[in-house]
Amino acid sequence: MGATDAATNKETVMDEVKKTYREAEETAKETWRGIDGTSPEDHAKNAADDVKKNAANATDDMRRAGRDLDDAAADKSRDTGEAVRQGIDDVGRNVQDAFDGDKVKETSTPR
Repeated sequence: MGATDAATNKETVMDEVKKTYREAEETAKETWRGIDGTSPEDHAKNAADDVKKNAANATDDMRRAGRDLDDAAADKSRDTGEAVRQGIDDVGRNVQDAFDGDKVKETSTPR
């Protein structure tokens, strides 16, 4: 596992810890508010806490999705770079073969 993989895994674990904490915090507040019965104010505060928790969790999910897109783009870039390097190596071998008097490999380029 590379350094980037370890960092991503650490961030994912941290996101889960934060999500669990948010859920526990919301549950504790709802329980505390319900001790003496519930009022419309308690319902409003519970709804606001729920919105706040869901927004924070969605932010973490979007950040994780952004990291996944960055990783996919980096992988695609590496693959493209490798293909270009391979093509350059092939051309170099063909040129070297031509200078050495060997038959130049046929290409798909029309002449």
